[in-house]
Amino acid sequence: MLVPALLLIVMLGIPKVGTWSIVTDQSEPSLLVGASYMTFWGTGMNGYDWPSEATVYQPSQGNYSSGDPNTASQQIEAATNHSISLFLLDYGWANDQQQKLMDNAALKGIINASEGAEATKNFSFCIFYFPNNRESPSTINETGLVEDFLRINETYFDHSSYLRLDNRYVVILADFYYYLNASFITYQGATENSSYSAVNDLFHGLKVNYSLYLVPAFWPDYMANATAVLDDARTHWPGLYDAITLWGDNTFLDINESTTYSKYVSKTENYFGEWNATAASYGVDFVPFICPGYTRAINSVYYDMSSEKWWAIVTRDDTANLTLWNEVWESAQEYANSSNNTHHMVLIFTWNDFNEGTSIEPTKEYGSAYLDVIPEFSSAISLPLFIAATLLAATLYKKEHSKQRAH
Repeated sequence: MLVPALLLIVMLGIPKVGTWSIVTDQSEPSLLVGASYMTFWGTGMNGYDWPSEATVYQPSQGNYSSGDPNTASQQIEAATNHSISLFLLDYGWANDQQQKLMDNAALKGIINASEGAEATKNFSFCIFYFPNNRESPSTINETGLVEDFLRINETYFDHSSYLRLDNRYVVILADFYYYLNASFITYQGATENSSYSAVNDLFHGLKVNYSLYLVPAFWPDYMANATAVLDDARTHWPGLYDAITLWGDNTFLDINESTTYSKYVSKTENYFGEWNATAASYGVDFVPFICPGYTRAINSVYYDMSSEKWWAIVTRDDTANLTLWNEVWESAQEYANSSNNTHHMVLIFTWNDFNEGTSIEPTKEYGSAYLDVIPEFSSAISLPLFIAATLLAATLYKKEHSKQRAH
């Protein structure tokens, strides 16, 4: 009965839900799944490379260079084999000299590897832009941002694998609160309370100039800042931001108190509901951003180890983590398939941040266990919907078959 039922689904046409389609080919993912990618490994960047004391887990292939196209090809193949079709390339959080190394690594590795290989035909990349660490937060200003986007435009946007949505170049704006810091907009003499308009004006200029699809990423408990930004945008530049997402770590956690991954999962699900409702009220999409675990309880070379909170936060509960990772995906899938997520995106933090234990790239400790979860949730048809469609088709088939027998 199942075979003719499936055939009938095809004959009757593919039912649609929102802008995604029910299909029976499980090799075609319905969700656009992206993972943020650290571009600095193996480039020799001071404080950001492969010191053993600064990594939680070890990549299966050993220490590698992000600028090696062969390595990047293997990573892209592993990603696409697990329904990940997008890398968010980290950009903007190092000084100029280090940034050039990061540019080269991304260009030689991910970008060059995405040209021509069979596994990369449906693979894309976009910029995950960080504002707060060019050299220090005080150096963030209009000039620096404009220079960065000029370089990004020259290096990335015209590449055939760059992600375009609605025929515009996608840029994820991480740590958006830092754009509102008064030091960033001192060129207008503004204070933080009046910085929203200044920042929105600046991004409007960049959006028009480079035809951008902008997705600001807010820390989860910064709702007040987000609504202030969106209020001003709605007044002065309607349509400035295309979607919003959540990104951050400490705000999910109890500072100076050891916590668990289960607490993170619980808070994430609550935040998704609150932020999705806010996004809908402003007419922008909500994109879930999820994390497989997190820790700063390591001797990392780029954290202030005198700060107690870096030691105390440990969310990666390895005994139950994979079960909870499934739970996070259930929530992410719900919001990704909603009508308030036009392109049905899910973002993951991270592909390969081994410093903080957020990586899903295959490791010596876990193999591909965290990747193996993803295809179940990113496949083109969800189980409840599949069952309902199959039962409907079976009923119609039975009725038609009965008529034919009676005739």
